[in-house]
Amino acid sequence: MILRRMRYFMTQAILAMGRAPLVQAIAMGTIAIALFVACALATLMLNLDRLADQWGQEMGIIAFFEEELDAAISQAAVKHIETWPEVLSVNQRSRTLALAELRETFSSDAELLIGVEDQMLPSTIELILKPEYRQDAHRSELAGRLKVLDGFDEVAQIDYGADLMIRVRQVRQVMNIGGLVVAALVLLSVLFIISNTVRLTLFARRDEIEIMQLVGATNAFIRVPFYLEGFVQGCLGALFATLLTGSLVGIFEASATDFIE
Repeated sequence: MILRRMRYFMTQAILAMGRAPLVQAIAMGTIAIALFVACALATLMLNLDRLADQWGQEMGIIAFFEEELDAAISQAAVKHIETWPEVLSVNQRSRTLALAELRETFSSDAELLIGVEDQMLPSTIELILKPEYRQDAHRSELAGRLKVLDGFDEVAQIDYGADLMIRVRQVRQVMNIGGLVVAALVLLSVLFIISNTVRLTLFARRDEIEIMQLVGATNAFIRVPFYLEGFVQGCLGALFATLLTGSLVGIFEASATDFIE
């Protein structure tokens, strides 16, 4: 009995959608566009979070010096820093090495570095932290510890990405709030679209509904096919939005890979 009713309800819903294909296409298209906006925003937020985490994992601590450190002092400082439990490795770059790396980076645009001399670049000591110590609190504590090391009196700046991470967090907070607002608007728009489509269908079949009521059909028996119709519209719209989002993500990933290569 239940299976027979469900078969009847599904048949009626499919027939009703076939009677007004243009209205159904407009409804499903609008639902797909609304959900696509939500999917695109969610994808952007997830990738921003992933990028921020990746930056945080890869970012170390760099001490910039106004003058070239004495070789003995710098070697002693590097050996001392390597004993810290938070440090994975220490990289020291003199001005000459920094200029060589810069020239290698801009090898295809060497004219940009005409007139650049090693005296213009700072010498640096970079700390790569162990994964379990790559939080902001550990970075800040290590930066303070570097400033008081012997021979580090001429340190010009210690950079551990604090400003960048603050900006990224601010952007993430704004996008989270914006995402909630957009999600709420999308939900309301989808409900509005489906409800109005059902109302239009009810209006178009008002004579049939009156006859069904006259022969004793209950309100639930009349409404279920319309609910199924709205459900199918939402599912098809969501499927199209998902496929469109997945296709665009694949295109962007392929483009990014080609650009990097």
